[in-house]
Amino acid sequence: MSYTVNVLIGFKTNMGSLEGHLLPGTFFIVFGFWWTYALFDRYFKVLVDSTLTKIPKDFECTASYSRIEGFVKIISSIIGIVCEYWTALDKNYEFVNIGNSQHMTMYIFFLINVYNGYPLPNGSDYMSLFIATAVETLLFCFHLHGRTSLDIHVHTLLIISIIASMVSVVIEWKYRNHMLSAFSRALCALMQGFWFYTVGFILYPPFSSGPIEESHRKQMLITALFCWQIAVIIALMKFVIILRATKDTQK
Repeated sequence: MSYTVNVLIGFKTNMGSLEGHLLPGTFFIVFGFWWTYALFDRYFKVLVDSTLTKIPKDFECTASYSRIEGFVKIISSIIGIVCEYWTALDKNYEFVNIGNSQHMTMYIFFLINVYNGYPLPNGSDYMSLFIATAVETLLFCFHLHGRTSLDIHVHTLLIISIIASMVSVVIEWKYRNHMLSAFSRALCALMQGFWFYTVGFILYPPFSSGPIEESHRKQMLITALFCWQIAVIIALMKFVIILRATKDTQK
């Protein structure tokens, strides 16, 4: 009975933190920018090669662009799992924060997504990435019970970005020779990453005693902020593309 009470108390008081949102946010931002650079690096190489040889060559997407990417996923996922487990323990080292188990599950499925060119059926890398985003969607859809309207609103916008990621993976899986399909996956990953950061700072502001005051006007502003953030992300992605294009012009 006492353990049940401890679980309920832990669930109520330790549900989230700023750091808990910054960690997965950093994960998605790093991979989003990496995918942006890597896919355009491949695209420009195909473009230059086709121009020099006078033979048209097709661009082909891949779920991973380097073996190092797999190792980074392993390290990032393990760090996330360990941090979520450690912060879920109380002073008696009992696992009391049930919410952290959902976060750990998210990291576990991205760990399963690791693919380093092993002899698996064609498309296995995309299938595992789709499963990871589908599980993430499911987890966050049932992550909002008993939350405030502000909390539900910001996490609903997060769920929208996760669903967009899931759809983008399916589109890229289907249209592997289209560069824009890969671009959409990178864009959606960055949307997730930056919004994880935003949710953390809205709900757990580091220089305030609590989240911002709830009101319909504030929620409308937050929705607009979500849209503005997408515009900023596209601008940053264009900057990354320009940097990669400059590399060819300097040769």
